[in-house]
Amino acid sequence: MSRVIYDDHPWTDDEIAYQLSRGRVNEVAKNKKRFPPGSKVVEEEEDSTVLELSQKVYDYVSSCTVQQLKSDLRKAKLPTNGNETQLRVLLAQHLQELEDDESDA
Repeated sequence: MSRVIYDDHPWTDDEIAYQLSRGRVNEVAKNKKRFPPGSKVVEEEEDSTVLELSQKVYDYVSSCTVQQLKSDLRKAKLPTNGNETQLRVLLAQHLQELEDDESDA
């Protein structure tokens, strides 16, 4: 199972361990540089959504450039406005729904 960990807060030890277990050393270093020790930890909102993605969907969406994200979203007749994270989430949700629908059929 994959997790989506946003780079909008200093990562917890658990998030760092998850990233390192997937070989994402550079992302961990970038997060530590962006949020030096003592940075405020953002509390999760009660209504926040956790995406549960298949490895196939996660790998595809995480490897897309912003251009590819927008192109895929246009093909699916979905909005292409928003920041990169919002575009990735929207495309991931769409692709996961398609994959889930295929597996239910």
